[in-house]
Amino acid sequence: MKVIHERESLFPLMDGRRSVNTPKRMTTTTSRKARVKVAPKADSQAGIILRYIRECGAAGACDFEGIRDLAHLIPTIDNCYRARRGRLAENDMIKLAGYTRFSPSGSECDVWIATPGDSNESGPTVETGGTPGNGQAVS
Repeated sequence: MKVIHERESLFPLMDGRRSVNTPKRMTTTTSRKARVKVAPKADSQAGIILRYIRECGAAGACDFEGIRDLAHLIPTIDNCYRARRGRLAENDMIKLAGYTRFSPSGSECDVWIATPGDSNESGPTVETGGTPGNGQAVS
């Protein structure tokens, strides 16, 4: 009897799986309703970050700016900002602005803005410790 390595035996099982294509843009009415349903609560970490990026407007916000400006609201911001921002991007609530800024250390950073039509404006205004978008634009 031939012994098959466990890892080898799993790969044929994966070949039979079909991929699920998910739409990138939420344009249907049901997609928009689902988007509102999964929108973060205003007082959650994701809700605070979403509110902050909305308030930055067209100037947008880099990760280092959000971490700096929201540190007084979210004590663990260093550990959670990028994960929450990533989830907001996956749900099409924010997107890359198409330009970058320099961080204080001189690194080029992506700028994030709220998606057009994202008008789920619930909750209080976020009081930040700095000015959003005060980094130098790169392009």
